[in-house]
Amino acid sequence: LLNISNGLAQYYHDALYKNEGKQARSYLNQRGIKEESWQYFNLGWGSFNTKDWLLKNFNIDDLLLSKNIGKKDSYYYHFMTNRLIFPIVKKDNTVGFGGRSLTNDIEPKYLNSFDSPIFHKKASLYGLYHPLNKINFNNDIITQDTAIIVEGYMDVISMINIGFYNVFASLGTNITLQQIKL
Repeated sequence: LLNISNGLAQYYHDALYKNEGKQARSYLNQRGIKEESWQYFNLGWGSFNTKDWLLKNFNIDDLLLSKNIGKKDSYYYHFMTNRLIFPIVKKDNTVGFGGRSLTNDIEPKYLNSFDSPIFHKKASLYGLYHPLNKINFNNDIITQDTAIIVEGYMDVISMINIGFYNVFASLGTNITLQQIKL
């Protein structure tokens, strides 16, 4: 499942720089998000070709278990099509995704990966395992004595863009006890 998520994160990131990702690049530029942040957070674009790429490269049972595609009757579908993608990282692996619709005709505006064996929304924080954060998790030396918890992905990226590195997001939900413990 980690191979699927890590491969998909790279696929999304590559799509951001292709013609199909033009709308997402424009949105990021309008929001003042620097390209180095696109790279750092491995931002991506959920292209219309993603489902076909997934079905070509991975076992269908694993894809369904990973919750990166769904099935209705005999039709497979990809949840994050036509969305700006925010990979959710835990240690060195992508475990889930957040997607933001850039048009009013795609609802909901924000969509997170569904819970799977490797991802649990209520027990995850966006930005927690990115290397720029300044909290030492080994408790050897605490370089920041605070953590700023914000609502979503863009909040984290915007804060880091202006120099606040101890910022994490609750993935658009009310903060949970599990997230506080993290």
